[in-house]
Amino acid sequence: MALTEANKRQALYLEDSCVLENHNGLACGVAFEQNDTHYMLLPGPPHEMKMMFEKEGKPYLLKNRKENKVIESKIFRFTEIGESTLEAKLKDIIGFQSNPTIAPLASEGEVIIRVTAAASTAEEADTLIAATEQQILERAGEYCYAVGEKPLIELTLDRLRESGKTIAAAESLTGGWFAKKAIDIEGASAVFAGGAVAYSASAKEKLLGVKAETIASYGTVSRECAEEMAVNVKDYMQADVGISFTGVAGPDPLEGHPPGTVWIGLAVDNEVKAFPLELRGSRKLIRHSAVFHGYRLLWKEKVINNDVF
Repeated sequence: MALTEANKRQALYLEDSCVLENHNGLACGVAFEQNDTHYMLLPGPPHEMKMMFEKEGKPYLLKNRKENKVIESKIFRFTEIGESTLEAKLKDIIGFQSNPTIAPLASEGEVIIRVTAAASTAEEADTLIAATEQQILERAGEYCYAVGEKPLIELTLDRLRESGKTIAAAESLTGGWFAKKAIDIEGASAVFAGGAVAYSASAKEKLLGVKAETIASYGTVSRECAEEMAVNVKDYMQADVGISFTGVAGPDPLEGHPPGTVWIGLAVDNEVKAFPLELRGSRKLIRHSAVFHGYRLLWKEKVINNDVF
């Protein structure tokens, strides 16, 4: 392969700097110190940047730190509360932070609070974090669904695996995103039996066995349709749990329902229930939010243990 001018530019680095190897691409990274401040230049694509920081950037920073401090972090995951509302609850804690530091981060369907402390030992850092943790959970603990690095989807699949249950998905407006999110996780084959994307009314009848009279009487955006989709995909895939998504992603209304109207069906063993949602945002955001809410429903202990009904 011929060396292009773009390739040559990707190989450039600053004189007297530390070159950081790119394990997922061509452009190298750079780290250097000037006036007692360390600077780091990383490539823009996330899959390159994240790998470079973990493999090259973090070791560089640890090697060149001047204070012999231990840095510890703890992540708190919140759902069913907006970032601005959560920040308002923690306003004074965030405002007077020094050590530990508190960083709110908005993510897809959730809000993350990262608490980081620096101390002489890991035990001292953990003690500092614990005091701040108590304050945070006293004010917003009801919205905190998990603590740690693992995101909701991975936690949900772990819980399904631990319970020995498998799941199948019937998707309409989400277009297979629930299945994709599951399959993206290593080991998903142990819990994800399969899924079907049935977008049109006729596909819901032919692929998922939704009764024609159900659609005629209640429409596809309904509790009844969501429940039949969940039960039938569970039975067809011989899974323990069936989940379904039907609704209106927008931008136009459907069957008299505005965009953001969503039903999620859950079938566990011989029981079934559908949950209504009223979501806001763009077409893409509504679809993403529906998938996240599906995982959130599954994450609740009572759903996995068949106590939801």
